[in-house]
Amino acid sequence: MKIFTQTLLLLFAAGVSVFPAVDIEPVLSLIDDRCLDCHDAETRKGGIDLEQLSSGSTLADSKIQTLWLRVERVVRMGEMPPAKKKPLTAEQRALVQGWFRDNYILRNGAEHIGATPLRRLSRYELINTLEDLLHVSLKRPYVFSPEFPALLDSTLESVLPPDVPGESGFFNDADQLASGQLPVLRLTQAYDYALQSFVQSAEARERVFGFANEPKELSQARAGEILQRFTLRAFRGYRNEA
Repeated sequence: MKIFTQTLLLLFAAGVSVFPAVDIEPVLSLIDDRCLDCHDAETRKGGIDLEQLSSGSTLADSKIQTLWLRVERVVRMGEMPPAKKKPLTAEQRALVQGWFRDNYILRNGAEHIGATPLRRLSRYELINTLEDLLHVSLKRPYVFSPEFPALLDSTLESVLPPDVPGESGFFNDADQLASGQLPVLRLTQAYDYALQSFVQSAEARERVFGFANEPKELSQARAGEILQRFTLRAFRGYRNEA
């Protein structure tokens, strides 16, 4: 059963695809036509170079994010083009704001986490996520130690190293978690413990697979259904349907 579980998880990991890119060309064409006379790489009026938006940099790049935030704000507020220039039409403003909404606010019509530094989960985020995905209890009820005036850690809290707070003061600080060294061995031990707990729980297997005991045969269609359910739960519904 454990090999079967690990195989499904590996298939899931290999089958995840990225979200499709939203067409940016109409927006860039509008910016080229109405903005670059004053805000190209050479003129840079007000220190703004909008040619960077067509440089091929990822939308998650912090400089590109800052530029798009400025563009969306001045278009939404009607500050650009300036009063002496021909204003954008309602359709042109809707084009810019719609593209911004689809890429930085919504994705495939649904809210998403937005552009943040790629980071690992914090210790408690990881434990909670494993519990949610595998339907197992990995945190034991806290009890006071008879020897020490403190609460005893659960098994995973003992295995996983404590997180160091970042400059924000929070333990789930994205910059801190992205820059820290990945505790690969500890993570491997944590996953192994979580999978052992899952394999030993008939109720958990029933909830994840739809059956408690490993079948003699599992069709590709049935395995696909299991992976689809797991994918939707793992990504909280945000995944590419293509």
